[in-house]
This record gives sequence, structure tokens and C-alpha cells, in this order.
Amino acid sequence: IIISIAMLETQTFGSSMPNASLVVAQTDDTQAPPQPTPGPAVLNRKIAAAPGDKSEEHFDQARASFLKKDTHAAAIGILKGAAFLKLQASRATGEARKALTASEHELERLAGGVERGTVTSVQDLRRAFARADRALAEEHFQNAVESWSKKEVNKTGQELKSAADDVELALSWAGHKLNTTTEAAVKDAHAVAAKLTEGAGWTRQEVGKGLDAMSKEVGKLREQA
Repeated sequence: IIISIAMLETQTFGSSMPNASLVVAQTDDTQAPPQPTPGPAVLNRKIAAAPGDKSEEHFDQARASFLKKDTHAAAIGILKGAAFLKLQASRATGEARKALTASEHELERLAGGVERGTVTSVQDLRRAFARADRALAEEHFQNAVESWSKKEVNKTGQELKSAADDVELALSWAGHKLNTTTEAAVKDAHAVAAKLTEGAGWTRQEVGKGLDAMSKEVGKLREQA
């Protein structure tokens, strides 16, 4: 799955100082010929979601690079996260697909702003990452419900665990601590998921309770993240 995003290179006009990365150093004593003023050249970056990709790794890398003022590396990390969401959206349906696609587009815009220098606060990244994890939580929860209806026990466990993980991540990026109810729901989801993936020790009532609790937590994320 490929996404493309247009980003403007740094421009120099008149007497403004040229970007050091765009200048070739002179090695002789002759006066360098006047350099043409670069126009608004557009770079088309193509970022692919690799097999086994994880959005959180890219989000963490992007945040670290942004704090180091390496905006190019930060933008690439954000785009890799967007590519992962695009891949997930291609597999999703309904509201989950809409949420993933909206978040993908938000990340693409964010990456452009980071590279151009118009995004100056790490909080802009954190809020976008929170919404991305919220969208992923919706997708995984929807998958868990569908898998359970198809009696796909192992997959139900995997998707339920992923949904719980993404709820935690979304709240963390948004700067919210887990309250008692959310903490209990996440803990129970992990416990039920472990039983489902191991294939023993679970009851239908227990699974239903875990799914219901996670449904409420994913719903609350729409207001918090």
C-alpha cells in the first residue's frame, strides 16, 4: 500500500540566507556564479507499510525526532504511521474504516506541516497520534466482535487484546490517566484475551462481559482523544 504526500522544499529569496543543505561548498578562490533562486519544487515521497509494521514504533520515532528538531525524520516517521493506517483501512469496513482513513489524512497533513516548519508544538503530534490509536482501537474492537460472531476464538482474543492496548495508547498520547473503570476494563480484556488465544478456561459470559466493557471504553475515546 503506497501513499504520496507533497512537501515543499525550503526556498531562498533575495538576500535571505540559503539553506545549508541546498548549497554546494566552493573549493577555489574564484567567485561563485550567482545561484538561481530555487522555485517551489515539490518532493513526492512514497512510503510503504512494511509487513509486521507497527504504528506505535513510528509515532515514538517521530516524536523523538521532532524534539531533536530533526523535522525531516519526524515527518518520515509520521508518514510511515499514516501508511500503516492506510493499510488497516483497506481491510476495515464501516465506521472503523472511516476513522482510519480520516486519521491517515490527518497524519499526512501533519507530516507536511512538520517538514515545512509550520508545526511547532509536540502536542500537535500527540493529539494526532491519540486519534490514530483511537481509530485503531475501533478497528480492532470491531474485528473482535465479528470474529466472536463467527466463532473464531483465537482471533477474537488477538483483536480484543489489540483493542485494549490501543485504548491505553490513545489515552497516553492524549495525556489522560486511566481511571479505575478503564483500568479494570483493560485488565479484564487482557485476561479474557489470554484465555481465548490459549484456547481454554473461558466462558461465553466472560467473553461477552469483556467485549461489552471494551465497547464502552472505545466509545469514550471518541470524546477524550
